[in-house]
Amino acid sequence: MDKRVTTIPKSRLEAISDGIFAIAMTIIVLELKVPDEPEFGLGSEKIFQFLYSILPKVETYSLSFIIAGVFWMRHQLQFMHIKGVDRAIITINLIFLLFVTFIPFSTGFVMDFPNTEIPFLIYGFNLWTISMMLVINWLYVTRNKMLMLDTLTDKEIREFTILTYVAPVIFTIAIVFSLINVRIATFMLYLEPTFYIFFRTVKKVNKVIKDV
Repeated sequence: MDKRVTTIPKSRLEAISDGIFAIAMTIIVLELKVPDEPEFGLGSEKIFQFLYSILPKVETYSLSFIIAGVFWMRHQLQFMHIKGVDRAIITINLIFLLFVTFIPFSTGFVMDFPNTEIPFLIYGFNLWTISMMLVINWLYVTRNKMLMLDTLTDKEIREFTILTYVAPVIFTIAIVFSLINVRIATFMLYLEPTFYIFFRTVKKVNKVIKDV
């Protein structure tokens, strides 16, 4: 391996990434707080009223959890094709993880101020930055071939690169739409996990058809 690749195995970077994702994705749920019994009472009607009132928060929590899960998956997929890490990759990924740890705060901000422009802008920018760090990481790796395993053809690398750009494009559009209507912008965020699920499903179906 090229001497510019550090002696730190990529597994160390993957391990800290897994740990940070696990913590960040767990902390998000702490924003869903159960009210104190004296303040709330025990009546069924009030309980249902409370559950209904927190539905927007549950939606934001679920959306953030799913998007974070997609980030984790895309990060893992990138590292499946990386054989070693240098200081640049370590730096890029530490910045990536910095913004991952910011997800609970930006999610909580949106939960406390639903359908409000500034909290959504902070939330959207947070997600956009994470997705852009994945783009930067992948572009750096593909331009430094000594860091990559020979697991992808040039065509597959181009396809993977295009897929990596999907998330920041979606988040950019959502941020722009938030200046017009925050609710529409929120719906735009659903496109990110939906796109990847749709793409993987179509790819599996095509593979099955070819094998028949």
